[in-house]
Amino acid sequence: MVSSGIQLKKAIMRRVYLAYAVRRVFHALTLKTAGIVLFAWGIFLQVSIGNVIANARQAADASYFAYAFAQTEFIVQAFMVGVIILSIWLAHDIYRTWKGAHTEAAGLVRF
Repeated sequence: MVSSGIQLKKAIMRRVYLAYAVRRVFHALTLKTAGIVLFAWGIFLQVSIGNVIANARQAADASYFAYAFAQTEFIVQAFMVGVIILSIWLAHDIYRTWKGAHTEAAGLVRF
């Protein structure tokens, strides 16, 4: 009887740990960060960043980046747009989290 109680407790705790791990892994901030990393990795696989920087130094013109972006393949453009959108979204979420933490710490009620 004691053995089955311990086994039941272990089974329940395994499920609790699994639920906790899944919630941590699939947290919105984690997924957005992983998306940014994957998109950036895709860019680094497709683009020679060293050559882009070298060419940008020679061009010394801000319109170089707009022209370079327009002349890249569609997949690189999609990766860049993905990185930009996810970065803005992640920054917004971090700001909201930070703002909410400071509002609660000050004792203010958010409506």
